[in-house]
Amino acid sequence: MDEDPNKFAPAVPDHQPRRTLGCLLGLVGLVLIGLLFGFLGGHAVATFIVGGLIVLIASAIIVARRKAKQRTDGIRAVADQLGLQFQERGDNLISEFSQFKLFSQGGGKKIRNLLHGTTEDVEVGIFDYQFTQDGEDGKTLKQSVVSIRSPLLNLPDFSLQPENLLHKIGQVFGYKDIDFESNPVFSKAFLLRGSDETRIRAVFEDGVLALFERTLGVCVEGDGDRLIYYRTGKRVEPANIRSLMDEGFQVYLGFRTEQPSDEAGGNSTTSEYRG
Repeated sequence: MDEDPNKFAPAVPDHQPRRTLGCLLGLVGLVLIGLLFGFLGGHAVATFIVGGLIVLIASAIIVARRKAKQRTDGIRAVADQLGLQFQERGDNLISEFSQFKLFSQGGGKKIRNLLHGTTEDVEVGIFDYQFTQDGEDGKTLKQSVVSIRSPLLNLPDFSLQPENLLHKIGQVFGYKDIDFESNPVFSKAFLLRGSDETRIRAVFEDGVLALFERTLGVCVEGDGDRLIYYRTGKRVEPANIRSLMDEGFQVYLGFRTEQPSDEAGGNSTTSEYRG
């Protein structure tokens, strides 16, 4: 699970479609400017300012939609390669994750490009999730999320995320962080929180702590028979989805028990992904 520095690098652009799109937008822009010139009574400066703004906004919308389609097509192809089912939209599933911090904040929540599959003991999903932070200037965060559900998981509710300066300041005023004296690297790098510290310490064994020390910058949340794995504000390229899934599965292996827990109920992996 060592970090791949190129994992989140942008895909190599295809310039030919962009040139075609640019020509089309240029023609549309000329037509709009001509119309505005007449509408604004021949005031050239005002015409070009308004016309330019319209062209810029239209260009941004077209480019964003084109990129979204390319991403969807790429992830659909990966689903075929991995033998997983694919759903372009999964907003109806958001409520299934409401116990997790990632899904309880902000608005404008969307699940897109969902891959999912099941085995006897594991149900896995990988999807794009986005939400808009609260506040007038709230930004939209997009991330790739791995969701794993299994009767071999029996987790206390917890959230693990990279620790930052604000977290350290908050600890001075009583903001709780579960640290491990035996693993100072982990304790310095991560903020670990949850309602049952004793159970959390029990599942974060030496092997799990060492695993996270090799994989800085990740977020994991767990509760009962499921966990989610992601990096805040980071979406992987379609070609790196398999690698992300493998990372999430390594975390699952670190937390899993040998036998189904009573809380999991043995056959509790009935798919939340089935549409």
